[in-house]
Amino acid sequence: MLTKIHAHQFNGRSAATLYVRDLPVVTFLGSAVNRERATATVTKVAAALGDTGATTKQEEPEVKPATRAKYEEFESVTNIGTVAPSALSLLSRTIAANSEVDRSDPVWRASAIAAKLNQIERTNAPVEIALTWNGLVDKDGEIVSESYLIKVDDEALLVVDENTRLPDTTANLEQDALQMTNRLRRLVADAAPLSQVANKPKPKPKAPEIVTSPVQFVVNGWASWYGPGFHGRLSASGEVFDQNALTAAHRTLPFGTEVRVTNLNNGRSIVVRINDRGPFVGNRVIDLSAAAAQVLGMMDTGIAPVRLDILGARTTASNVR
Repeated sequence: MLTKIHAHQFNGRSAATLYVRDLPVVTFLGSAVNRERATATVTKVAAALGDTGATTKQEEPEVKPATRAKYEEFESVTNIGTVAPSALSLLSRTIAANSEVDRSDPVWRASAIAAKLNQIERTNAPVEIALTWNGLVDKDGEIVSESYLIKVDDEALLVVDENTRLPDTTANLEQDALQMTNRLRRLVADAAPLSQVANKPKPKPKAPEIVTSPVQFVVNGWASWYGPGFHGRLSASGEVFDQNALTAAHRTLPFGTEVRVTNLNNGRSIVVRINDRGPFVGNRVIDLSAAAAQVLGMMDTGIAPVRLDILGARTTASNVR
């Protein structure tokens, strides 16, 4: 006996849990119901089937999940009926013939899947059970609706969404779908587990965040650059000058101060660290390393009008933008 279905209530909603080889695989959630209505629904199902194997139980039979600690949510549900395995082979035909069937009812949803699984068991043919992403994305490629599709030999078996959950839910729809699929692969196809979902869109990479200190004050003036003749020599701070580093000289700013320099001719910006003194020529407000000047596009002109945003001594995550 491959499958059985437990009809119950979950957090005030009608529900049906499909068991495969006595292990809970998937719970279908319906609308909010009261106990009398749900019991009447299951009684009607059994009567429509005309099968003595389909029974209803007014008492509250205990659900016995495989690992009680893992399925503790099941201890609080109220079971209102069980559809026996001998009845499931008739369900798909009954659904088609019965105009009163509510196809959103969790018992009927569970029974339709059970009928397909029982058919697979009867044919005893090897099958491939796979999982693919089934959601929606917007025009920018952002995920706006999440769902997953379990397939058997490329035919749809089950859509995993907010109303179809793992009995011992992980609270993560993707992980629920993977675990459902892997239980079916093991119990029905005797196949190895999957580690990921096929065809799921990858999230767009986020732009690196530039972390800087608040601007303390702003200075406008002219910048120059220096490098080849000073490379390898000690700077005023005692640090060895490296023309390939993003550093600069200023007359008064404390060593270690970070300054965002913007070339007003082209709008290009860079953050440099003060580690030297200067410039001492004309009205220039900062003397940049060769590397900084190259980023700002002022190597050929030698000087350029700039805006200095004095940031303080905090280290930035990215020096260039």
